[in-house]
Amino acid sequence: MTSRSSRRWRSACWAPELLPDFRKRLAEGPEARGVAKVLQVLALWGPVAAPAAPELAGLLDTGHARPAAEALGRIGPAAAAAADVLAGLARGDQSPWRFGPGTERSPKPWQGAQTAAWAHWRVTGDPELALRVTGAAVRAGPGRPVLRYLADLGPLAAPYADAVRPLLDCPGEWSRVGAAGAWWRITGDAAPAVATLLPELRPLGDHLVPRWSCRPCGPWERSAVPRRPPCPYSAR
Repeated sequence: MTSRSSRRWRSACWAPELLPDFRKRLAEGPEARGVAKVLQVLALWGPVAAPAAPELAGLLDTGHARPAAEALGRIGPAAAAAADVLAGLARGDQSPWRFGPGTERSPKPWQGAQTAAWAHWRVTGDPELALRVTGAAVRAGPGRPVLRYLADLGPLAAPYADAVRPLLDCPGEWSRVGAAGAWWRITGDAAPAVATLLPELRPLGDHLVPRWSCRPCGPWERSAVPRRPPCPYSAR
């Protein structure tokens, strides 16, 4: 799958035509050519990719476990049959095979536990495991939490808002931006989030204006849109 074709196929309108071939490719196993790209596309398709849920579940004990869990989570309740496996991965009952079935399992905790916990919530509707795993990660400090999963949980993650707040001032810009998005969606408190986002948005200048102007926004969002500098040659 070329990069150009994968970009074109990201639209879910291609699903009826491509899903049968994608399912066959996934069924060939983790070493099949293009599996990583297929997983990315299926995650973007979301619920439309539901027919591929069995093949995605079959990759949860391989090196592709994390993107497979991501795709299952994007599918949602139609992938509920994978809930038990996702729960086991989230709890750390075992790690996926590192290089294929029968090779070896890492002795270290699997790095995809938060993805599996988030996916478990998405397919079952039960947030308890996702809150426990992602909440523990955010309390562990910068570099540990996958903040977009906490953001997805929104107000459900309110018990962990106190651990998110300090991350708005942490050194890494990606962590700050992720924390700002999570804080805003968990608490609804825009002011600290916008204060963190503004320094990251301003260098982007007018590139942001068309996207932000396409939808209604509140006063805090309008304040975050970088203003176009005046043209020195405009009429005064």
